[in-house]
Amino acid sequence: MYAQRSHSIKMCEFLAAVAPVRTKGSEQLLSTDTHSGTSSYKFTYSVEIAPVCKDDLVCLPTKLARSLANINQLVVCTRISGSIQVVDPVTLQVADIPSNIYWRDPFPALASVTDLIEFLVLDIEPAGPVRGKYVLADAQICFANNNKDNSESDNDGIFHTRTHLGNILQPGDTVLGFFLARANFNDAAFESLDADRIPDVMLVKKTYPNRRKKNKARNWKLKSIAVEAEDVPGEGADKVHGRGAIGRLGGRDQQRVERDYELFLRELEEDPELRSSINLYKAEAAVAAARIEDMEVTPTAKPGAGSGMAGGKKRGKKAAHAMDEDMDGVPVNPPVPAPKPDAPLVRPGEFDGGDSESEEEDFPDVELDELLAEFDTLAVSDNEDGPDVAAEGAEDEDA
Repeated sequence: MYAQRSHSIKMCEFLAAVAPVRTKGSEQLLSTDTHSGTSSYKFTYSVEIAPVCKDDLVCLPTKLARSLANINQLVVCTRISGSIQVVDPVTLQVADIPSNIYWRDPFPALASVTDLIEFLVLDIEPAGPVRGKYVLADAQICFANNNKDNSESDNDGIFHTRTHLGNILQPGDTVLGFFLARANFNDAAFESLDADRIPDVMLVKKTYPNRRKKNKARNWKLKSIAVEAEDVPGEGADKVHGRGAIGRLGGRDQQRVERDYELFLRELEEDPELRSSINLYKAEAAVAAARIEDMEVTPTAKPGAGSGMAGGKKRGKKAAHAMDEDMDGVPVNPPVPAPKPDAPLVRPGEFDGGDSESEEEDFPDVELDELLAEFDTLAVSDNEDGPDVAAEGAEDEDA
């Protein structure tokens, strides 16, 4: 609900700039003053957003595919803006579908990012063609886990496919893709495709599982519009606080919103092109928490009073363990030697050795020069000049 019609029009224009939308407007007469000749109207705008997102698998209608330089119908969406950009991983052919062209013959997404499966790259060899940041390559992959049935593969769970990610994939990397060998989509365009031309696996993007396991605190954060949570009866709490709107399902809707938001943050970390259009702010609290977590107790540090290392109630228990020796007089639990100053410190749960647990070197970290300094907004309580200055700050912030 907007107080002015111009505000709702600006919102519709913003949505049209970031996604393919279809807008419809209507007006309703509320009251009319016959003496002054003025009328009061209520304007309503309905915005329909295309149900296609980045990294989705789509099957273009036959007529649309032919109009786009005869591109293959089975493509991957690479970018969503005022138009839809797709790429064919088999031929590196790209196409841009404007919003008006899309709404002439709209098509849904066959599969989304929630249907992606992890694959392990065994071998990859460039096939020659290069188009911008895409390099065509022949990849040899297998499932990243042992929970999948490999009966559909040609040779002991190994698949051969072509991909457009030849410039970033190396043997041993983990990549996300769609497993189409057993796919069954309720789509007329997909059913019309020749089964021999549908690949078993279509790779979409590289992933970094080792980096995700370490759960490092992000040194950046986003700013969003505050959303009030609705009352959820019967949940044992007065209100449910979460990011986004909370529907009838209560906590389950909140978990879904948090999961989608975390996927969005990971997408920002792994896509520098997407970060260029979004303001990222420094998270001082996260940086301070990471520094405290990285602090290690040196062997010469004295334990604080009241702690288990200083004795107290646990002193007798530690003395009992110290006297626990075998028949030869050798302690059963010998003391662990302190690490050398030059030796790297290893946190619990991490492994110092083995390439399987080492962090990926090509992870696209968010650089400090990409982050903006956070300024505290002017509140009414902090304003000493009256409400007029606070109103100006609110107008500047909206602008």
